[in-house]
Amino acid sequence: MKKILAFSFLFALFASALHSQINEGSVLLGGNVGFSTNEAKDTSLKNNSVSISPVAGIAVKQNLVVGISFSYGHNKNNLNAPGAQVEGESFGVGIFARKYITLGKGFYLLAKLALIILVFLILTHSSQKTELKAQNININLYPGISYAVSKKLQLEVGLPQLVTLGYSKSRTLENDIATQKTDGVNFNASASSFSSFVLGFRIFLPK
Repeated sequence: MKKILAFSFLFALFASALHSQINEGSVLLGGNVGFSTNEAKDTSLKNNSVSISPVAGIAVKQNLVVGISFSYGHNKNNLNAPGAQVEGESFGVGIFARKYITLGKGFYLLAKLALIILVFLILTHSSQKTELKAQNININLYPGISYAVSKKLQLEVGLPQLVTLGYSKSRTLENDIATQKTDGVNFNASASSFSSFVLGFRIFLPK
């Protein structure tokens, strides 16, 4: 009897794993939404930001998806410069590969590697207008957890910038006159990334 129960348990786990696989040829559609708000105590100073990133991809192998992503972000901040209003916008496009590892019960561990090109425009409104234009090319490692609500819908939470390697180029203008130009390579792997996360959803359309 014990052998029958053990076999039944193993068979159920095996069947569940097969059922939860992302099969080759499946189409992925979805996106991420990120947001944050910081406010200085007993003041009107605050920082608000929001971002959205639609994605599309295809499973080239079982549990391995490659695709393309787009992004838009907006930020409004007066925390760092009282009396000045800083507003920023960013636009991006990228390619990615993400690997899913089945954990069971509908849960997946996922690892995403992405190459992203971003364009930033940051304006500071104070006694004089300061404008920063920048272009970044980044490679990001994005770990996360995904949960299959149904065969076609997954919800996920992830850390978008746990590890980042990138190249940036920027130009600063004051009252429409160029005052500074910079470019360089940067690498970031910081535990502070755990304080920022994104929520997303994915729709899988079987082949």
